[in-house]
Amino acid sequence: MPTVVTGSITDILQTSAMGGGEVTDDGGSDVTVRGVCWSTWSEPNDQHAWTEDGSGVGSFTSDINGLEAGTTYYLRAYAKNTAGTGYGEIFSFSTLDESSLVDIDGNVYQTVQIGDQAWMAENLKVTRLNDGTQLTMGAYTDPSESPFEERVYQYVCYDLQESNCETYGALYRDDLVMQTNKLCPAGWHISTNVEWDRLIAHLGGDAVAGGKLKQEGYELWNTPNTGASDEVGFEALPGGAFVMNVATVTLEFRYMHTQSWFWSPGGTEFYSGADYEAARVLNHDSGDIRRFNSYIYQSMENQNSLYVRCVRD
Repeated sequence: MPTVVTGSITDILQTSAMGGGEVTDDGGSDVTVRGVCWSTWSEPNDQHAWTEDGSGVGSFTSDINGLEAGTTYYLRAYAKNTAGTGYGEIFSFSTLDESSLVDIDGNVYQTVQIGDQAWMAENLKVTRLNDGTQLTMGAYTDPSESPFEERVYQYVCYDLQESNCETYGALYRDDLVMQTNKLCPAGWHISTNVEWDRLIAHLGGDAVAGGKLKQEGYELWNTPNTGASDEVGFEALPGGAFVMNVATVTLEFRYMHTQSWFWSPGGTEFYSGADYEAARVLNHDSGDIRRFNSYIYQSMENQNSLYVRCVRD
């Protein structure tokens, strides 16, 4: 029988994954079919679900579809010749549960249902639009460094440390947030001013909603982390922001461990008849949630960078 090696299992989603293997020896007879087979039983074989991925010796890849979310499967490669079926090693993997969301970079996010809205329970950290367009990473902290037209960065990690993007998410510039509907994964969009209003109303209003959204404890939030209960699983973290310091008229990384800033585009509270991007802010020393509009930073237009939460369409 053929000798076959099972390849790594990658790109695991709710209902699909990628696999494959390599036929290293045909056993003296032509390999007529090869692929992978899988099952919830610990010893999958060709009587279970399988793929057919060509013939002969060599490497192959397999598209694994028809899986169930939140389920553990066992998989191995196989190859057939006239003598029978040879199998590779058995690997196990678990599909993502239904509350998970995956962006184009492969980042996996937990989601949460709050009232009649489905929200991401983590900040976005994608580096590409959902059509594959690469975003530019960078930061300018001094407006005199270059003309506005040359400032091409579209997102930044706090303090220019990529580890902060992993922990807190990426800070996205306001022109990117306002000008594209392709930042969130397909089927999701940037949470709007109206959607934030609905979320806050569901939680009892501005005075208490902030505490109900903040992660509990003091691992990341500074004390006193007033009112923090995270009762709906929103997991708001104190990742600060990249915003203008009005005293020095410079862009600065500010508020790490004390505040959490989120874009909520579409606010019209300060200038009637025109849409201005808005932000919602949580504080370590208050249980409320506050609203800011970009007119505060109009001299630094299109350069403030805040976090993004996506909502299901």
